Amino acid sequence: MIVEIRGAGFHNKGAELMLRTTVSRLTGKYPDAQIAVEPAPGTPFHQRAKLGLKATYPCYTQFGGRLRSLVIRSKALETLAFALTRATRPSDAGETLGLVDREDSHGLIDIAGYAYGDKFPAVRTRIAAEAAASYGRRGRPVVFMPQMFGPFEDPSGAYWLRKAAEHATLIYAREPRSLEMLRSLLGEDPRLRLCPDITIASLLPGEPIDDTATPDYACVVPNERMQDSGKAEWGDTYVTRLRGAIERIEASGIRPVLVIHTNDSGDRKIAEQQVADFGSHRVGLFDDTDPYELKRFLGGAALVVGSRFHSLVASLSLGVPAVALGWAHKYEMLAEDFGVPDLQHRVADDPSHLLSLVDRLLDADENARLRQTISERASASRETIEAMWDEVLGLLAPTSS
Repeated sequence: MIVEIRGAGFHNKGAELMLRTTVSRLTGKYPDAQIAVEPAPGTPFHQRAKLGLKATYPCYTQFGGRLRSLVIRSKALETLAFALTRATRPSDAGETLGLVDREDSHGLIDIAGYAYGDKFPAVRTRIAAEAAASYGRRGRPVVFMPQMFGPFEDPSGAYWLRKAAEHATLIYAREPRSLEMLRSLLGEDPRLRLCPDITIASLLPGEPIDDTATPDYACVVPNERMQDSGKAEWGDTYVTRLRGAIERIEASGIRPVLVIHTNDSGDRKIAEQQVADFGSHRVGLFDDTDPYELKRFLGGAALVVGSRFHSLVASLSLGVPAVALGWAHKYEMLAEDFGVPDLQHRVADDPSHLLSLVDRLLDADENARLRQTISERASASRETIEAMWDEVLGLLAPTSS
């Protein structure tokens, strides 16, 4: 059995953890399954090889610049281009080069996280729709795993989401607002589901975190997207507010540590500038390429102030109170899912509001109370996720058509 995973990547550590979690679940249920992803800059060969992943062929990313734009906008050109690339593929390429023809794949799993909505070019949704159609026409399962959807004010994005849904077997929204937006487009469709982010149930390899130890550090996770995707809302205030939170944490006697949760140079620039401004003797820096180690480090913190979505998921899933500074509704919904809707700081709030939230999490009794609430919600979420996996993995059984 061959299964294709779309929306995968190694560039963003949250996306990588989603990929690793999905691969682990698939191979755990079907040890002989071959897992493939579309080769792209975000899925380089050396990292794919470590997970034993094959590459789909042909793929959109083999066409660059203007040619790619033409191909994905013309069905005739797309058909011709893909026919030519299939014809020139060596017959034994699957074995020697690790290539998998999408036509031979049994099912499609989309783990984009957040790519289908007005904040992204509609062409992303179109490519997803075309990929889904290639499976749907063959009667193969297509599953959009738990992710954020919408808004869909752009008619083009809305059109292509509907086209993608035509061939979807199941569509999981990650939170209620995304589910509402899907229903506004698709109606009360029985294929729509609600399930939290799959990384909430991702297990940490090795020794568990010692939850009896007294945490002596707090994590601050920057996100450069707050200065581009979120700039219309946050303007130039984001870094200033992060700095205020760092100062407040340090004043409490707990060491602030800047955590880099992606390979984006912008995140590193923000983090390294803060360390330089404060001095490394006052503020630490944590940077690890392994997403599990990042999650483990976040799970050992006293508290987290973060803007990378999956850094917040990692923290909350391990019971660590976290203040969210975000640029999309997924941040608000995440806080609500974990029973702490007030642990959010928005740009409309006074800067003192963020400091008051940090003070609240620094209070030992309040921190312990929040950990209890968050842990209970995390446990309930894991049960929902397990039920989701049972449904998805059953759908992908080799005997299904």
